[in-house]
Amino acid sequence: MPRGDHLMNPLHQELDCALRLAEAAGSLILEKRSVALANVTQKSNNQGPVTEADLAADALISEGLRHAFPDDVLITEETWATDDDLPQASRVWCVDPLDGTSDFSKGGPDYVVMIGLCIDGCPALGVVYHPVSETFWTGVTDVNGGKSAEKIHSGQRTPLQVRPFDAERAAVLVSRSHPSRAIDQMLNELGVQERITRGSVGLKGGAIAHGEADLYVTATNHIKVWDTCAPQAILQAAGGQLTGLLGAPLSYTGKASHPVGVCAASNDAHAHFQPLIQKLWDRRHPAG
Repeated sequence: MPRGDHLMNPLHQELDCALRLAEAAGSLILEKRSVALANVTQKSNNQGPVTEADLAADALISEGLRHAFPDDVLITEETWATDDDLPQASRVWCVDPLDGTSDFSKGGPDYVVMIGLCIDGCPALGVVYHPVSETFWTGVTDVNGGKSAEKIHSGQRTPLQVRPFDAERAAVLVSRSHPSRAIDQMLNELGVQERITRGSVGLKGGAIAHGEADLYVTATNHIKVWDTCAPQAILQAAGGQLTGLLGAPLSYTGKASHPVGVCAASNDAHAHFQPLIQKLWDRRHPAG
């Protein structure tokens, strides 16, 4: 199992724990996959599918985090009521034990384990783990402002850094499981030609952080804090950002839902596309 950098990272204990639990949860998901695929159920209130693998991974991660950090608050997709206000606490773990359940439940490979830590309302640490390829994406912003982002595969660590932005060659990630005609139309109007289909918010964030793409946007109101905490921590440590669709900072207080979609991009791509997205939004949603 990979470990955090103990010399350079003040959050090395948290990172080590998140890496260990993500890997263990990923192994459990693979172990339970055949049974889980035969028993897919739907959550209430149109919140998507859930399987035995989701619940088992959630329980494993929750137990591990509560044991390691008993004073921290824990929010997970499978245990948090989305109508409840989020707790006011200095340290809050946000966990999606199986991001990409829709793809997983159809036998696809685009699903990950995501573990994020918010400190004083800001994502400070994120781990995304892809069990199929045994690949980690990690990102940490410590209390001193130091940033570190890595991709870890087969024991090899590669620094994560968004790619230089070229508006004429911009590539955008689009959802595999939730295609959107409105988003396709928006991307056409933005002039983006290259589309990369991928499931899971975590995989999309990892792709941007690794320099494989420039932008991901969605207008859905089903994105929650456990969908964004880990990818945001990774992106901001790699030279990118994850905001609301219209560029506003994501909130990790109040409700668990992000009400108006999200925009993930490198910093330069975000600066380029946000005025255009705002203009298109205003045209389709005129004030008054």
